[in-house]
Amino acid sequence: MRLPKVSLCRGALLFISILALSCGHAAAQTTSIPARITQAVDENNLVVLKGNVHPLARPEFDQGPVAEAQPLNRILLLLQRSAAQESALRQLLDDQQSKSSPKYHAWLTPDQFGKQFGPADADIQTITQWLATHGFTGVEVGPGRNLIEFSGDVGQVRNAFHTEIHHYFVNGQEHLANTSDPQIPAALTRVVAGIVSLHNFPRKTQYRRAAVLNWSKDTSRASLLQLANPDFTYQCGSDPNTGQPIYCSELGPYDFAAIYNVLPLWNATPAIDGTGETIAIANESNIKVQDVRDFRTIFGLPANDPVVVLNGPDPGLVPNIETEADLDVEMSGGVAKGATIKLVVSQATETTAGVDLSAEYVVDNNLAPILSVSFGDCELNLGAAGNQFYNQLWQQAAAQGISVFVSSGDNGAAGCDFFAGQTPQPAQNGLQVSGFASTPYNIAVGGTDFNDFFNFTTYWSTTNNSTTQQSANGYIPETTWNDSCTNAIFGDPRIGFSTNAETNCNNSRLTGFVFTAGGSGGKSSCTTPSGQTPAACAGGYSKPSWQFGTGVPLDGKRDVPDVSLFASNGFVGNSYAICETDVLGFCSSSNLFPIGGTSASAPAFAAIMALVNQKTQSRQGNANVVLYKLATKQSASSCNSSTGPASTCIFNDVTSGTIAMPCAKNSLSCTTSSSIDQYGVLSGYNAGAGYDLATGLGSVNVQNLVNNWSSVNFLPSATTLAASVNGTVVSSITVAHGAPVSVSSNVTAGTGATGTPTGQVALVAAPNPTPGNPSGSLGVEALTLSSGSASGTNVILPGGSYNLTAHYQGDATFGSSDSSPGIPVTITAENSKTLISIPTFDVKTGMEAGNTPTSLVYGSPYIARMDVGNAQATLSFPPKPVCTPPSCPTGTITWTDSLNGAAAAPLDGGMFSLNSEGYTEDQRIQLSGGSHVLTASYSGDNSYSASASTYAITITPAPTTTTEQPLVSNPVEGVPFQVLVGGSAQTQSGAAPTGTITFLDGTTQLGSPFSVTGFPGQNGSAPGFSLNPNFTNVTIPTAGTHMLTAQYSGDSNYASSVSSPFTLNVLHRTTANISASPTTLNYGSTVTITGVINTTVPASNVASEVG
Repeated sequence: MRLPKVSLCRGALLFISILALSCGHAAAQTTSIPARITQAVDENNLVVLKGNVHPLARPEFDQGPVAEAQPLNRILLLLQRSAAQESALRQLLDDQQSKSSPKYHAWLTPDQFGKQFGPADADIQTITQWLATHGFTGVEVGPGRNLIEFSGDVGQVRNAFHTEIHHYFVNGQEHLANTSDPQIPAALTRVVAGIVSLHNFPRKTQYRRAAVLNWSKDTSRASLLQLANPDFTYQCGSDPNTGQPIYCSELGPYDFAAIYNVLPLWNATPAIDGTGETIAIANESNIKVQDVRDFRTIFGLPANDPVVVLNGPDPGLVPNIETEADLDVEMSGGVAKGATIKLVVSQATETTAGVDLSAEYVVDNNLAPILSVSFGDCELNLGAAGNQFYNQLWQQAAAQGISVFVSSGDNGAAGCDFFAGQTPQPAQNGLQVSGFASTPYNIAVGGTDFNDFFNFTTYWSTTNNSTTQQSANGYIPETTWNDSCTNAIFGDPRIGFSTNAETNCNNSRLTGFVFTAGGSGGKSSCTTPSGQTPAACAGGYSKPSWQFGTGVPLDGKRDVPDVSLFASNGFVGNSYAICETDVLGFCSSSNLFPIGGTSASAPAFAAIMALVNQKTQSRQGNANVVLYKLATKQSASSCNSSTGPASTCIFNDVTSGTIAMPCAKNSLSCTTSSSIDQYGVLSGYNAGAGYDLATGLGSVNVQNLVNNWSSVNFLPSATTLAASVNGTVVSSITVAHGAPVSVSSNVTAGTGATGTPTGQVALVAAPNPTPGNPSGSLGVEALTLSSGSASGTNVILPGGSYNLTAHYQGDATFGSSDSSPGIPVTITAENSKTLISIPTFDVKTGMEAGNTPTSLVYGSPYIARMDVGNAQATLSFPPKPVCTPPSCPTGTITWTDSLNGAAAAPLDGGMFSLNSEGYTEDQRIQLSGGSHVLTASYSGDNSYSASASTYAITITPAPTTTTEQPLVSNPVEGVPFQVLVGGSAQTQSGAAPTGTITFLDGTTQLGSPFSVTGFPGQNGSAPGFSLNPNFTNVTIPTAGTHMLTAQYSGDSNYASSVSSPFTLNVLHRTTANISASPTTLNYGSTVTITGVINTTVPASNVASEVG
């Protein structure tokens, strides 16, 4: 956060009285906004800000605490709006996009936004004073009043927020992170939402270095061949079946313009090329401006240097991140070749990502009407505060008329599984999306690939234009971008693998493709996680009113992406090309950096938006409002990308391909059809007609998009709502949750308009605020209009007291409208039932074997699952949810364990959030040996009362095997000798064994027991134990034949075991005495030497004569 910020008494932070006096007018007074912090700040009354520990800040990576004096700079404290403010802001955003409203395109400035929707001055002062009392400095509040920036050190953070900061070493890199969720005084929580981050795990860039599919007819093997720094169209291989050349192409700006029909706009008079428009790029690295100049020269673009804006210290050229900055600047400036590109650079700190700081700077300084962001991280990794930060920031941007374009991600449907560079690396974390891209206020841009692998010359010239390097002839059919083994190209007879994706992913010849790479998409589902694993996911943004049309899932959630453009990194031979001399040494027409990823498609679409803004001479804010309406104007069948879209199409509907990634068997959302397969395929998502979760609305014909933008009519509409209970029309509703209610809604043309509205009506419960939905607007159900009417029976309304309204989302002709007044509703909570099950798995096949065991062997494979439903809920096998979304219970499960009658204690963190289907799983569970009583206590919510359930289970010790090996074959009685001892458990997982080894001679114990050193099961190896050192000394007191065994005592987790007996022939002890007679003699005389050997048997004499 930098100027124009309000710095709150930076020189007086140690003097609270001075702060109170001199900071009263630090920002314009907001007397119309009531203070929400009404109680004294009590440091002993704390609230935990749940869901704010990074998933990689785990004990196994913990390297210990960070020194207290370690500085922590530019921490972002996130503030939140009241429910009334959130409702007013939602209405404003609707009005700004409604042509019938006097507020249409009446964009706010950051200062206006802060005054209307930020906290009261008194609340700001209370919070900044509290920060000052803990010694924090550099306290600044932005005009939008979403954040307070401050700096301090580790000790101050620990004292103020009650969490330790530790070192973590993950994947060869060291990071800092908080070990537990922060805590703040309860009085502050009505305004303070949390801390955006207290770690330096980086946000993810969304680009991939280019690599092309390479396969051999002789070996039937396939691999990815890293591309060098090529020319634009060139031969990159040969077809092993025909020997014919395979061509590759690197897209330049003029190729892009030819494929997506930008050229007519560039060639228009006046040219629609972004002139007069500005695009901001949020990044963490500076660039060499000369790289951009060289890029533009190579591709025949006019000179147009980017503007570098430093927000704080210059981080310089940051390896890998600089590549992202070069790609974003060159791609956006290559499509909007006349636009001003402003690269905003913020140095990442110990706690805050540079891209977070840059994005905030752009919005709070109203720097540009368009913002492109090519970083991301999944909702789970962002945590509760990180998700809310981007939701609120993009919401502010929309109110200011800023169109925000965000990369959807490069991991296919596996948004939390980032490829680390080595295969196989299947998805582990289920279906996830990027929290940067999943808010309702940004445009999420996905990725496609060209479907031209076997017919390249149909769409490309084999030579390049000498000035622009263009070789593309025009539009090329598109499919999903997918570099993994699930790509259907492997099933093509010319390549020769299976047509079954799971079979290919388990084919050893395709191991190099078992990883996550492709355009990302899916539904929002993890905006308010309560922990660090996917099992802790909860929340997800509600479906925005503008997201409707053919193919849009009726899932009640925000779906991504919205649109897509080419983003491949060369899998079938096509990628982008950029100039970065730090990688290349120099740039030329035959020496460029081949690259791909949604990091390319997002700035490219931002550039397209610059053409729209230039054409319309206006900012557009959240462009999705128009994009989805435009999509309803065309026929999906005539705009199919695979068959060639008609020249009038706005969207090229991508209908082939998938972004379902390979996944590890038994991981979340992983579908495995064969019990012997190691890898499965994620359950989503395929491309299809209309909108789909793989490519959104598809790619665009830019000329048609720009020229039709203003054609969307937002004629006024009017919506009514009526309700009935048990057949009787009512003006208010009071029932218990679960009781059905019938509703009907009519939507008609508004004043001055004619026609019949189409589309859907959403039932909205508002205000009904929850922690994950502070606005209180909750979508209940979507009803489809028929001749302007829609009805629903057996509608299950959520619990609580609120007004029920009908929100018409609009169509291609009519704008949105809401019924008024709302119908007062009081829904009391119904009884809930909490169910516990223990799904077990077959060791050999990995398939579920049951879910209600009464006993299990320690270390066997199982998880725990907790379902919550109504009072009639029952378990089933295979397990399935006991409720139907969206009427499933929400909230948390408190999870405890009582071992052998002891007091119950939290198990595996003790708190789990229910998912959208009303259940949660403890996948880390590993109960110790003994008798357990598990208790799941459901917290309850407005719809369901609290309930609890217990589950008794006995964990029996796992069998063990003990081995011994004496290091001598004939020991001597009473003389210690060394014996090697080791053992292992007959299980593949478990804690390190404890206990002792006792040596037995037959049934007689030899000496005292020896303590073992145990080691846990990991990486497929069984738990085991040994002596430390591996051998010890054993003594057998008598000679003769003895049977030696080593007995492991066992412990609560592992059974005792005895080694096979080892037969020893123990020898008698002997002593020898020698005497001479005479003892004095002359040389040459005779002497008698007598040797006496003494044993435990009769002595023997040996006589020798020496002469």
